Amino acid sequence: MATYNNILVILEPHVEGQIALQRAKEILKFSPTTKVTAFIVVYDFSYDLTQILSINEQNEIKNTIVNAEQEWIDKQLEDIQNEYPYIERKVIWQRNTEEAILKELSTNKYDLILKSPEKHNFIESFIFTPIDWRLLRTTNIPLLFPKDHSWPEKANILIGLSFENKDSKTQKMLNVLLFRKAQQLAKLINGKIHLVNATIPIVPSLILNLPDFSNDLYNDKLLAHNKNLLMEFAQNHKIPKEQCHVAIGQIDEILPELAYEIDACAVLIGNYARNGISAAIIGNTCEKILDKMNCDLLVVKSS
Repeated sequence: MATYNNILVILEPHVEGQIALQRAKEILKFSPTTKVTAFIVVYDFSYDLTQILSINEQNEIKNTIVNAEQEWIDKQLEDIQNEYPYIERKVIWQRNTEEAILKELSTNKYDLILKSPEKHNFIESFIFTPIDWRLLRTTNIPLLFPKDHSWPEKANILIGLSFENKDSKTQKMLNVLLFRKAQQLAKLINGKIHLVNATIPIVPSLILNLPDFSNDLYNDKLLAHNKNLLMEFAQNHKIPKEQCHVAIGQIDEILPELAYEIDACAVLIGNYARNGISAAIIGNTCEKILDKMNCDLLVVKSS
């Protein structure tokens, strides 16, 4: 049975060197029976100016654009189509890219989405929400943002775990789900799983004013507390202690540093169901992590 059964690869129009497609090709080398759909949404806004033409003339223009894109994708796939029979391409003519993607996700049972990350600065992202972020909000399917590097066999895989509320059932379930997805990837490449917890200490202002309060001592106790929680999780899932890491600091700083240190091929983080400002924060965090590290980011959403 394939580790991944059905993967959707979202391609970028008119872009050479499709990183998402390259990652899909690597997955096929490890799992040749996995079905891969190379998916692209195309639309030429000059088509809106063709209303004075007949329906047949409009269709001819549209078909010319779609056929050119199909030929381009076929060229990208020609090196693997004969070897892997379960790969296909879909070219969708649609003005709204997000709508086309969500329709595809709703009509087919995918277990992984591959998409090259978009580049937006923080201010622009509040005005024009990137498709990446909207997908994080609207789909429960794990979303893999690949970077330009290989997936070597026996590579390290890093999971960012959270213990902010150790009694939260949702948090516990998401940690376990992250581990299951990491196992899936580890099985694919015969990889090694590492665990990390990064926490920012939040000290009530009243405690800060106590005469005997020590910030360093507080951080040491927080570190020891989280280490105990991480080791308990590791023991329950048979992860050696040398593959467990605890740190005080921003998650978008700790993860890239540790990923570089252990030469990880992928980092997994959780995404709670959020809306509004909270959704923007998780999108911005993903963007920061992606910008700072040279490995893939797999985002898994809570149910």
